[in-house]
Amino acid sequence: MTWQFIRQTGYLAVLIVSVMLVGCKPSAETGPKVSITNPSSFDRQDEVISVSLTSLGQEGNALIHSEVMLDNGQTSIPGQWLDTDKDTQPDTLLFSVSVPAQSEVSYQLVPAQETRLSKRTYAELGVRQNAQWQEGRMTGGSFEPAQTMTLPDTHEIGDGLFKYEGPGWESDKVAYRLYFDQRNILDIFGKRRAEITLEQVGQVGAPSYHELQDWGMDVLKTGPSIGLGSVAVYEDGQTRRIDNSEKMQVSIAHNSPLYSEVHVAHSGFVSNEGEADIDTRYSIAAGTALTKVTVSVEGEAPPLVTGIVKHQQTLMRSNSQQKDGWHYVATFGPQSYINDALGMAIFYRAEDLQHLGEDQHNHLVVMKPSSKPLQYYFAGYWQQGPDGISDQAQFKAELERTLIRLNQPLQLQID
Repeated sequence: MTWQFIRQTGYLAVLIVSVMLVGCKPSAETGPKVSITNPSSFDRQDEVISVSLTSLGQEGNALIHSEVMLDNGQTSIPGQWLDTDKDTQPDTLLFSVSVPAQSEVSYQLVPAQETRLSKRTYAELGVRQNAQWQEGRMTGGSFEPAQTMTLPDTHEIGDGLFKYEGPGWESDKVAYRLYFDQRNILDIFGKRRAEITLEQVGQVGAPSYHELQDWGMDVLKTGPSIGLGSVAVYEDGQTRRIDNSEKMQVSIAHNSPLYSEVHVAHSGFVSNEGEADIDTRYSIAAGTALTKVTVSVEGEAPPLVTGIVKHQQTLMRSNSQQKDGWHYVATFGPQSYINDALGMAIFYRAEDLQHLGEDQHNHLVVMKPSSKPLQYYFAGYWQQGPDGISDQAQFKAELERTLIRLNQPLQLQID
């Protein structure tokens, strides 16, 4: 799993989520006590804590085949099991919690008779079935979900094989898609309501997602850029898409109420440095616009680079006086597909950064070469989105709050 999981005394990755609990009554048996501390100066609302099974000890392991919740006699919070290593056994618990500023809350982990979490994340790859060919393009038929697929050698851009051209993932804040072809770049679907929308987007016979609809629309003009947050390489001082892999494969790794993840594997990517396999995981959680990106490289490849399409809007950067931890680079302005306000951001670790720069089409975040997996986040905020961020001051405030969440994560203690 790509989000940062917690051991017994570790820190928590921050995801934001809200949940619904139905008919939950704890039994007499209980698990360990879970205490969560908020070190920051503002309330942390509906942030998911990720708890590894190993940190729960024997008491927690006894609950592995149960529905579970956190309970303190006043508040009951349902949990979600997740199998991160794909061995058919759950190994991680997700919970949504709210913690006042600079405070601690404590709960008992208990089994529950019944819990229900509202669906607030989703991931899919829609592949056209029962189609007809018409002037070099597939028409008719229907898009059916595929768990895993290797890009066919016969696929051509625009042939209509994939629903909205590749896999998509979303929270109730925003949705993203990847062009599943040699472009390998990311795009944004802005949504107008806090709900899951991708299932209806791009269906056969549906209106174009380039036109404003009740749910929202495609809001980013990518052109020849690398879109927002795409994985690329920095070769000979230029940005290059991962464009010539021998094999490209996509799989839907997770599709659950609180967390979804898409896995993209490039085998045999050839550059001036040699040949490499590049593995990327895109994950998202409910209630947040952030996608976390984890990239691993095996073999020889130029430094990795990501960035934001250049639309000549306001460029913003985090405080340069802070040398360590997480930082951001962002743009804001009337840069959506219909020219209303759109904010886009990349969050990166200072220790990973080689330099910030630009080329003809992109604002760039060039990373240091490393044998370790690289992690960063990206996010898009549309004026008509659920948070309604319509001016630069609002956008700046959201960036700074996100930066604090990343640099001051909630802390977990299990007793």
